[in-house]
Amino acid sequence: MRGARAAFAALALVAGTPASATAQEPDRQVLLFLVDEMSFEEALTDPLLASLRAGGGVGLMTTLRGEERGRAAYLSIAAGRTASRAPTRFGGILFLQDQGLLLDDDPIPPPRRPIGIGSILRRAGRTVGYLDMGSALGHPAMLVAADRQGRIPVAFLNEFAVLGSLSEAILGNQAKRVLDTADLVVSPGLRSLRFALDTTPAEEVLVLVVAPSASGEMRARGDLVTPLLMDQGSPQDVLSGAGSSGLT
Repeated sequence: MRGARAAFAALALVAGTPASATAQEPDRQVLLFLVDEMSFEEALTDPLLASLRAGGGVGLMTTLRGEERGRAAYLSIAAGRTASRAPTRFGGILFLQDQGLLLDDDPIPPPRRPIGIGSILRRAGRTVGYLDMGSALGHPAMLVAADRQGRIPVAFLNEFAVLGSLSEAILGNQAKRVLDTADLVVSPGLRSLRFALDTTPAEEVLVLVVAPSASGEMRARGDLVTPLLMDQGSPQDVLSGAGSSGLT
């Protein structure tokens, strides 16, 4: 499955160096932004993505059948293959003592739940984080960050709808912990893109922007491929369009 495997490029950077036995700021970090139903034309014109287009590159991706939507599309991104089943609801989100999350969703028994990025990196001693500064409710992008038991080790989730209009400068103190800790940071939408690049302590980042599924308008015209953007370099180089990794 070519499309979902694109997200597994994150593993090459995150798992490329030995994990430290003690918690510390990551030297290298993957920032994965999931923007559902984004068209190729939008990827080429969105001003928030200008620096990624300049320094990195834009490509096209698809799932095996190109038909995954909603939560199934996000699980497919996490697993690197088509997810045959996905939770049909989020029953709740439990905040863990260490400020992580536990998803209380419509459970898929572990034998049938795909082993995704979250579980693989956990086994490798790496930390996965989730950053959502805009949504007051659970977003299916959480499924990409969670391990097989629905755990996300470190997360910032905007709990109140009224806070969604506040600036990143106000929300940043709590959200910064995710960037200070995680080797892979998963975030829905593009709102946190600039904040993440301005805030991360990592010396090198790999930025991936992925559209898990096509929009209804795209499907109506038979277009099932979605855009993928990638750039790599120092956070400053990525912000300025001077990154070094394009798509081939």
